[in-house]
Amino acid sequence: PRSTLFPYTTLFRSQRAWSSREQRGRPRKGEEPRLHTKECHKERKRYYRALRNVKCPSRAQNLTDSDSRQMHDNGRGCIVQGYNAQLAVDSETQVIVAAEVTQQVLDRGQLLTMMERAKHNLGQWPAVVTADAGYWDTEMVQEAIRSGVQVLVPPDGATTLKTRQPRQMANNPLAQRMRAELATHAALYRMRQVIVEPVIGYIKAVRGFRRFALRGLNCVRAEWRIICTTHNLLKLFRHRWRPVTA
Repeated sequence: PRSTLFPYTTLFRSQRAWSSREQRGRPRKGEEPRLHTKECHKERKRYYRALRNVKCPSRAQNLTDSDSRQMHDNGRGCIVQGYNAQLAVDSETQVIVAAEVTQQVLDRGQLLTMMERAKHNLGQWPAVVTADAGYWDTEMVQEAIRSGVQVLVPPDGATTLKTRQPRQMANNPLAQRMRAELATHAALYRMRQVIVEPVIGYIKAVRGFRRFALRGLNCVRAEWRIICTTHNLLKLFRHRWRPVTA
């Protein structure tokens, strides 16, 4: 829903900031100091922009969940109001070993956090960690490697249509070493597509969970953990009743 209060709030603030327009002489005692010419033009543009937004608001505001953020949905190719849900999945059983919800729009900076969550739940560091290019952050990857874990995160983005080559996101020594390591362990990194992607597809397509029913970061985090817990329970149930083959 669109907010009608936000444009008026911006208008009032810009009007106060541009209170010295068309005033000459020294300010009276208790008045705001006069703005310089450059600052005055800047505040003038802000004031008239706020006037246009009041007449025709163009910014969508969420009035039901102030903790949510506008994020890009890669599946649908549009902007949605929501949260960034994170998963860490075991490679053998596809059991979720760590789950988190954050307000961060990008996945950068979440790699070490999810590794620490997995260590807390498992009691030890995972042997190998694989993640897509969206998790690449030079400092974060370097810190993850210092923990003694084999980390495989491509430093390059998706292939561009013009050059047909991956888009380089970093060209530092760590990124160069990571490219060489990914070329050596290409088969190991390709396993990521059959580890975490099926779990996400099962939760969305089979179980039909595509949006949170609760509001607020704490409630959404609890709801996501419940979804992940029930996924693990279903995995354990099917593993127990799996027929024995000769």
